[in-house]
Amino acid sequence: MANKRMFSKQITSSDAFIDMPPTSQLLYFHLNMEADDDGFVSSPKRIAKMINVGDDDFKILLAKRFLLPFPSGVVVVKHWLLHNAVRKDMYVETQYLDEKKTIQIKDNKSYTELRNEPVTEPLHRLGQDRLDKDRLDTEHSSEDKKFTKNGAELIKSFETINPNCKRMYGNTTQRTACESLIENYTFERVILVIEKTLPKTNGMQYFPTITTPLQLFEKWSALESAIKKYQSEKLSTKSKVAF
Repeated sequence: MANKRMFSKQITSSDAFIDMPPTSQLLYFHLNMEADDDGFVSSPKRIAKMINVGDDDFKILLAKRFLLPFPSGVVVVKHWLLHNAVRKDMYVETQYLDEKKTIQIKDNKSYTELRNEPVTEPLHRLGQDRLDKDRLDTEHSSEDKKFTKNGAELIKSFETINPNCKRMYGNTTQRTACESLIENYTFERVILVIEKTLPKTNGMQYFPTITTPLQLFEKWSALESAIKKYQSEKLSTKSKVAF
């Protein structure tokens, strides 16, 4: 396995990447450094603990699909082939062959889940000259994440605090954030936070302002911490905020 790794500015300078918290960006760089020559990482959560970043940072990378997860706990760097081209005489194929069989390479040379469609390229090293000519498709394909009825309900709930959320039903990033919120915190709890908590906390001092599903996903931990601090300083149950 090669000891040096490269990073494409197409990814690390993109709005989607820059908008992430610095700790999420840091974790992404470390995971790339620990990945094998096909971009697979065996113990992403262990690496997160080693560099002292939170589990939410790992979840953000999954929600924004900078990483693709597998049931085994292994992840693969979605844009690995845009970052790296390992010389054939140094390349060592990943040991995670079962996981490798379930993904394919899209036309923009990023990994995606295999969906019974023709594979555009076999999973082998591509020449650097070809990689340099490829550009990143900045819009996530609608096939990347199925949007559920509950996800649509989350966006609708946001309309009470942000009328512009009506435009987000077709926004893949916001839709993905909705599904990640439901997966991590349950639909019932997220709805409670949107309808009961955010109307109170938005605008309050020391509370994060949250008006979109993506902001809620990225700032969930900050909101939770602010609420706990607020409640600990109040003796009356009437002052408590639902979370």
